[in-house]
Amino acid sequence: MQNKTVVKQLFVEGAMLLEKRDVRLLALLLNGYFHRRVAQLEG
Repeated sequence: MQNKTVVKQLFVEGAMLLEKRDVRLLALLLNGYFHRRVAQLEG
């Protein structure tokens, strides 16, 4: 399963963005991630 790898990558990128205080990009990243997950679940 690569799901854990994706979550780990998301977490790392999110932490880096938080360090830079780039909340807008972090929101975009999370938004895109959840849209992909929903699309996968719906098939």
